[in-house]
Amino acid sequence: MKKAYAIINLIVTIAIVYWNSVVGAEGLNGVKMAELSDKYYSLFTPAGYAFSIWGIIFIGL
Repeated sequence: MKKAYAIINLIVTIAIVYWNSVVGAEGLNGVKMAELSDKYYSLFTPAGYAFSIWGIIFIGL
């Protein structure tokens, strides 16, 4: 059972990294995340430089 969980974990991790890189680079439906963040202002939206932490997190995976 542990081997099955390890394989599922690997597949899901690869899928998440792939999905986030596609959406981050190309955008979803032609709209990039930065554009959406600028369009819909929120007090909880972090500064642009704060998003760079995700690169470090994904490298650590």
